[in-house]
Amino acid sequence: MKKRLAALLILCMTVSCLAGCSDSSGSSESSGSSESSGAGSEGADSESSFEGKTLNVIMQDHSAVESVIEAKGKFEEETGATVNIETLPQSEVLSKAQLTLSSGSSDYDVVMFDHKYTTQFAEAGWIVPLSDFVEKDNYDTGDFMQGFVEALSYNDEIYALPFYGESTMLMYNTEMFADAKIEGAPKTAEEFWDACDKLKEAGYSAFACRANRDEGQNVYIWTGFFLGAGADWFDEDGKLSVNTEEAAAGTEAFIKVLRDYSINGVESYNWDNVQLAFQQGKIAMAIDATNFAARLEDESQSTVVGKVGYSVVPEGLSVPSTSTWGLGLNKASENQELGWEFIKWCLGEEIMLQTAVDGLRADVTRASVMNSDEYTSKYNYEDGNWIQVVIDSMNAAPADYEPRITDWTTLGDAMATAVSKSLDGEDVKSSLEEAQKSCSNITNDAYTPVNR
Repeated sequence: MKKRLAALLILCMTVSCLAGCSDSSGSSESSGSSESSGAGSEGADSESSFEGKTLNVIMQDHSAVESVIEAKGKFEEETGATVNIETLPQSEVLSKAQLTLSSGSSDYDVVMFDHKYTTQFAEAGWIVPLSDFVEKDNYDTGDFMQGFVEALSYNDEIYALPFYGESTMLMYNTEMFADAKIEGAPKTAEEFWDACDKLKEAGYSAFACRANRDEGQNVYIWTGFFLGAGADWFDEDGKLSVNTEEAAAGTEAFIKVLRDYSINGVESYNWDNVQLAFQQGKIAMAIDATNFAARLEDESQSTVVGKVGYSVVPEGLSVPSTSTWGLGLNKASENQELGWEFIKWCLGEEIMLQTAVDGLRADVTRASVMNSDEYTSKYNYEDGNWIQVVIDSMNAAPADYEPRITDWTTLGDAMATAVSKSLDGEDVKSSLEEAQKSCSNITNDAYTPVNR
């Protein structure tokens, strides 16, 4: 990142910086949250200026959002404003947000969106850069996971701040591993394939992951294999390069593990099917979202509580993902100052910790929250190893795991189709070549390569 954003994104979070945050965890007075834990940070004049105003917000239907809705009375009391929060499922909230923003409507002041839409919304001028608000209030963004802030930024400007985020990790059944005489998590591609062989010999379905072609399914996990094999979305000239030898190798690895080592019917699996299969002890390994842990370790819905190991995805096989949803301001809004106060309040340490303690939130975006006593006590999976793996995965995840381009929907759909056809038996190179040709007009001169 360059000048302005570089000043804001000081350091990527590390374990040592987390340790330094621990003394102030769980307190709204800690670094990075004094401006964000309450509304009306500019004092009584600011608060009174919001009296009687109405703020309209559109957010994804999410357990953490439910907690925000329950707590919004505090914000309304502090500001004198009324906050209306509309929630919709993931695909619907994106469609409605796009329609609202593209039409220049002011129906929503604050919008929640997937980081992959940052470029599209920013280039179109539909959302307001938050950097000016950040600088004006001297607002500390350093407590957020910096990869998420970067993913929600464009051309050195922050356009949204992260509400929730995840990466991908390897999860494995420790009992099955012990039965198959496998010691610990596979750290490399070679160790992964060896584990698959041993688990299969022991009679287990070794692995499962999202494999159907719906939005956010096979492509989300396949991309890790694609990048892990040394492929990149675009070449050094910004031209699409999804038909390379490296791309084929990554795709073949993805197909191989599902064909040879997975559970029957995996080709139709979405993330929920993978999670359920793991909870029921039907699979030995999965690569999926870091926030799976909260459900895998929930005694009310899982049979593998206390039997799950967590590890960074094996090197040479895959790379961890970046996925975050943020809150931004509609350019057409007449309540931008109030919207900014709501974003600060909603993403403040106090509310974020509250939503994590009250519900299941293995997807918080603040280092101080993840490091707090309350959080580590509740989410102490595998004796704390899960938190360390989440940190390592998020720090290793590239911002352009899936490229943040305006044509991502078209490209993502083409790749989902290519992967699905390959899984159905079509030649991998032919499938990728077809995707390359159908999307050859998509370029990205500003792309930052992952593997070069």
